[in-house]
Amino acid sequence: MQEKYTGGDIVIQACADDEQVAFHAVRNLVRKARNTVTMKWSQSGFAAIGDRMSTPRNLFGFKDGTANVTKEKDFDKVIWTDSDDWMKGGTYMAVRRIQMFLETWDRTNLQEQENTFGRYKESGAPFGKKDEFDEVDLDLLPVDSHVRLAKEVNKPIYRRSYSYSDGIVEKTGQFDTGLLFLAFQRNPDSFVKVQTNLGAQDKMNEYVTHIGSGLFACFAGVKKGEYLGQKLFE
Repeated sequence: MQEKYTGGDIVIQACADDEQVAFHAVRNLVRKARNTVTMKWSQSGFAAIGDRMSTPRNLFGFKDGTANVTKEKDFDKVIWTDSDDWMKGGTYMAVRRIQMFLETWDRTNLQEQENTFGRYKESGAPFGKKDEFDEVDLDLLPVDSHVRLAKEVNKPIYRRSYSYSDGIVEKTGQFDTGLLFLAFQRNPDSFVKVQTNLGAQDKMNEYVTHIGSGLFACFAGVKKGEYLGQKLFE
């Protein structure tokens, strides 16, 4: 982990179809708090453009977010907290800045890439199945595959990740690229247990390194006349 990309007290996530709109939204919020806060780091990200109902792909070419819940009734089990205090109706955001070594990945054959994920690259289906959303059979996946290790702990999270590209790494001349991994969960323990299991033996670690991390409490939405975080500050 690099200290400059780790921790922080406040996080802002701004999303828009136009990157300039998102940038100015963040800039104006920071400008309003200029005498109170100091920016630690900022990162622009992007997702694949296409059918909004389809799962986007990461820079390794694999679908990212297949296991996300999609039904409203499941959100309470995965995303929203069951707290009765100021976190009621909120969620926890886990952030990881993950550098991806594309040159190493590109030299890896397709079978090895698929073994790393435990899914077929083209369809996104888990090994032994035909459709992206077919139920995963852990026994059919390599023991060190990313999907198997993430599924083993049975702690679902909601992923909303974005790819990033920051030019080149001067020392190597290679692309400085990666994934801004965002996960939302009703309890931080879900993310911690998944990440602990992945960190021990995930084959993906041959192609990525985690360089930044943070955990943030996200307030519930507000009604007319209310403001964000009102239950905490009053």
